[in-house]
Amino acid sequence: MLRSGQRTQPAERDLPAAVPPEPGSGRTPQNQGYAVFGYLVSGMVAYGLVGWLVSWLTHWAPAIPIGALAGLVLAIVGVFYKYGRP
Repeated sequence: MLRSGQRTQPAERDLPAAVPPEPGSGRTPQNQGYAVFGYLVSGMVAYGLVGWLVSWLTHWAPAIPIGALAGLVLAIVGVFYKYGRP
């Protein structure tokens, strides 16, 4: 039972401090997950398209998944470089 004057949620000073976003970046800690997801998907798509082009030119079908996996690996490296390790 709550008495008058008791808080039901923690005040802002009770919450842990988040890493501040870079000035002018438009990113806040709340949407960094979406940015990371976007980097991972766009890396797979971009290098998957490069793999598709190589596959189309050389008639070697494994180039598409190899390109997509290479894009995913490079995107993961880029995310670690940009946001740091967990």
